[in-house]
Amino acid sequence: MIPISFNSVPIEYVRFIQKFRKKIQGWYTSGVMGNAKAKIYVCQDCKLFFKLLLSKDHLKTIMTAKASDLPRIIEIVESKFPQLKNDREHPNDEHSELYTCLCKAFNTLGYSDPEFPNYIITKSLDLKACPYCNQVEIYCNKVIAEDDRQNTIKDSELDHFYPKSRVPYLAVSLFNLVPSCSTCNGGNGKHTSDIYAERLVNPFTLKNANGLEFKLDIVGDGLLNIKTFNQACDIQTITNDQTLVPNRKIFKIKGRYKNELDRAKDVWISHKKIESKGYIMAVSELSEQIGEEINISQWLNHELHIDSSNYNNAKLSKFVMDIWKQLDDNSL
Repeated sequence: MIPISFNSVPIEYVRFIQKFRKKIQGWYTSGVMGNAKAKIYVCQDCKLFFKLLLSKDHLKTIMTAKASDLPRIIEIVESKFPQLKNDREHPNDEHSELYTCLCKAFNTLGYSDPEFPNYIITKSLDLKACPYCNQVEIYCNKVIAEDDRQNTIKDSELDHFYPKSRVPYLAVSLFNLVPSCSTCNGGNGKHTSDIYAERLVNPFTLKNANGLEFKLDIVGDGLLNIKTFNQACDIQTITNDQTLVPNRKIFKIKGRYKNELDRAKDVWISHKKIESKGYIMAVSELSEQIGEEINISQWLNHELHIDSSNYNNAKLSKFVMDIWKQLDDNSL
């Protein structure tokens, strides 16, 4: 689990809030949402919900509330509209009219709006790896494919931390949207989990990346032989922050990182270069050429594409740094 944060709310998202507010105003006034082929009438409870959103800028409050404030918002909303609590707690039962209207407004006409800035959200966070697992790269490049009818834009994948199927009015809330890989957000990850029962932790609420730690464990002979390294070692996942136990379980971190022995071997080989006289001489010559002293350990981290100050810059960065520190401490 790697913490994520915005330096500021993306301007494109602010513009979307403004446009979405005008849409809600229109739905409230006309009593209808959608086009002629897929329109629904706004129920009385939804009119009241919209009226509350439009007063005192409550819409902006919900859409830009910090991740730590989202549970309180859910509590307040459900206290005013108890049927939404029943809809959330019993997703397989028949839903209320209000729930149906909010799904139409926030899911279909909000999050699924082509103008919703999916791509900008991921780009603004400067993410290159999934914050849930740090194991898989995240691609946030727009790909425009021309066909006979229109241009198709593929945006980055966003996980609704509080599922839009259970809490539709948070479907477009900025800190409820976590850029993630398809594994963590898919059937083998969070998609089929009950975050309320599991008490998952949102990456936006993390203060550091120290909650989970990885270590190499010697389980047999052959550590010093590249060919037998994988058979001699095992990957241990240590949970330093017990609140992350549900995340480790749901995202199958322990099992997935058992398969990263080849990457651990790369780290081990790179670390061994520190003891290599030939490598030290090569780095020294390079240092003379550029007229700048090079720290060998930092240079090797650069070779491994690791920035210890920002684990979001590369997949497996936390894993690599943990193993590197372990080797530095001679604890292997």
